[in-house]
Amino acid sequence: MEVRFTRGTDRDFIEVRRPDGTVEKTTFPKKGPFPHDAVHLIVEKRLRLAQGFWGRIAEGATAAEIAAIAKAGGHASSVRALAPAREITELLHAERLVECFEAEIWSNCSDNGTFRSILAAACSQSKLSSPPLSDEELDEIRTDLRQTLQAWHKLAVGASLTLQW
Repeated sequence: MEVRFTRGTDRDFIEVRRPDGTVEKTTFPKKGPFPHDAVHLIVEKRLRLAQGFWGRIAEGATAAEIAAIAKAGGHASSVRALAPAREITELLHAERLVECFEAEIWSNCSDNGTFRSILAAACSQSKLSSPPLSDEELDEIRTDLRQTLQAWHKLAVGASLTLQW
């Protein structure tokens, strides 16, 4: 699947081209120095999270459908502090991982032990155990994020960065 992120001024844009030929387009407000959904793509692809956000998009789901699945499955939050259903565990792990990597992007990284501690606390808030991550996986994700972030920052408004799922 091809995912094109286009840089905007107050918002950015995503165009998804699935292998079956269907196309989805959406827009999202800027949140930090890098598109949140691009972080998702890099993390989920590297960790092979087939039931994370992008795996579900590849299967034909829309972002709104994924949000409904998460809510129906007991997505833990301060308002809905339920143990999540098994079928959304990978989706929630992806979200917690992305939040931790985004925090690193904003603060210029941490060591692996600190990352795992923060991830464990985040997962605990979502009533999840923390997923096991090797030092190699963490380093590979950081390398992918750094390279993609550098490419993103070089883009002019209206220019795109295409990633593969």
